[in-house]
Amino acid sequence: MSEYPWSNIQLFELLAGQGAGAAALDRARAAYAVAQRRHSAQYRPDGRPFVSHLVRTAGILARHGEREAVVLAGLVHAVYAQGDFGATRPGATPTNRAVLRAVIGAEAEDLVARYTAFAWSPESARRMLEDAEARRAIGADILVMRIANELEEALDGALAHVGARMRVETLDQLALSARLARSIDRPGLGEAVDAVLAVEAERAAPAAAMGADGSYVLLPASAAIRQVVRARRLVGRLRRGLAGRALSRTGGSRP
Repeated sequence: MSEYPWSNIQLFELLAGQGAGAAALDRARAAYAVAQRRHSAQYRPDGRPFVSHLVRTAGILARHGEREAVVLAGLVHAVYAQGDFGATRPGATPTNRAVLRAVIGAEAEDLVARYTAFAWSPESARRMLEDAEARRAIGADILVMRIANELEEALDGALAHVGARMRVETLDQLALSARLARSIDRPGLGEAVDAVLAVEAERAAPAAAMGADGSYVLLPASAAIRQVVRARRLVGRLRRGLAGRALSRTGGSRP
């Protein structure tokens, strides 16, 4: 599946080759910067940096001809669900939405918020397949982003390197995704999913789980040390504050 970009540079080159102008490429770079910032030190269950998953999800959408807003949304599709906002409250808060909207535009940001709100599961996927009105209510853009996400999770034999539960769940969702892609008039994407499923059907299930069942954070050693130092300082301040209040209640004074 080398036709899908792995890196930000490959993604930008793909977009430029498809005719994206300077302004569009600037928006893609800005979206990538958001992904870098909000998913720093995060890893996917198979051990890859989280940002690699985001880049290739966007690349799948671009390769299959989705418009710019959908590609940009794909590049930051997990920011509200799993992004690290530091001291700021995470999620699709009004403040966070306004900041992202300024970077990728109102249409793309709305897609990210709707993608986050869509409760994806085998049950909801089956409902989309059975009910055209339900598909219209969710929207083809959200569904195609979801299918691209599921496809990306399984490329290059990645499912041999995740937890057993995630492998089973992803394969179930991929089978539904292939049908769902055709139901929203994305036959090429459906064929790409089918190709992955065919490879997985020939592959023996791993004897033991090789990875995780969800994303995780792995801080550099220096950052981990700083976190411990900060925690100790915070505990010290809390203790001093409590001691001070105790003294004020008893009328005592510090030595």
